Amino acid sequence: MRVGNNFPSSALKTMKTWETTLQRLEEPNHGLTNPVFEYGDTHFRSRFSKCLTRTLEVLPDHLVDTPHLLSSKVFHVVAGPVALKQQIARLLHLRKQAGLKGRPFILWEPANESCTQDNKQAFLEVMPQVDVISPTHFQLAIILGRKAPVFYDQVGIKGLSSEFIHLAVGKSCKGAIVLRAGRGGFFIKSGWIPTQHLPAFYQATQHHRSVDVTGEGSAFLGALAIGLLETGNLVEAAMYGVVATSFAGEQVGVPALSHAEDGRELWNNQSVRSRLAEYRAHVSLDD
Repeated sequence: MRVGNNFPSSALKTMKTWETTLQRLEEPNHGLTNPVFEYGDTHFRSRFSKCLTRTLEVLPDHLVDTPHLLSSKVFHVVAGPVALKQQIARLLHLRKQAGLKGRPFILWEPANESCTQDNKQAFLEVMPQVDVISPTHFQLAIILGRKAPVFYDQVGIKGLSSEFIHLAVGKSCKGAIVLRAGRGGFFIKSGWIPTQHLPAFYQATQHHRSVDVTGEGSAFLGALAIGLLETGNLVEAAMYGVVATSFAGEQVGVPALSHAEDGRELWNNQSVRSRLAEYRAHVSLDD
């Protein structure tokens, strides 16, 4: 994590309680990334965002002195297609220099500003180097030059994912898309499986439980990475992501970590594993 000179100490203190491997890179000459969010309603569900200051990205060269991170099995990259191509090439070069064998799994979250119809060909060209791309349905509609379907239009959203996979994957059958559609849920499509729809954890009668969508995309993809390592199945891994978004959106800010008497990790006083089991029990997949 690259830390600007005005990074709040309270946030760092909270992150340290999460018991994760946290590598902090101090940036004394730069402030932290300063985004602005414009919400379309009072429930924080419709949002537009842009950065007012330089984004402090973590790039492959920042991992040279952290071999435990350079050797990671999954990388979540937020970038446009041109920058992504450069980062993948640099990452693979550094791993080869370090004597690391095998190719890591690449999860690509397209940078919002890169999602334009002018970049459509660049998106298609870089897809063979990516294992999973995960845009929102709004972003994908713009890339393909289509009108974005409303979140409850499953047929329309499935059509977007199928069109993109047909163009980007073709005969190679490599690569997949995990489309994030907010309250409409998540859509998984690859060259070898039909489109699978996973509903959002909180359904229509529980939308009040979803307070703020900020950070849900990052939570989803982080949990997806864990699910891939644990199960090796993309649809199963996406269920991990769905559950993670439910915790991320229950409050403004981050969920609270605590522990049960038996030592189990709890977030907002709930077990992630228990919530995942609950979700699995209620989801039916397409054949």
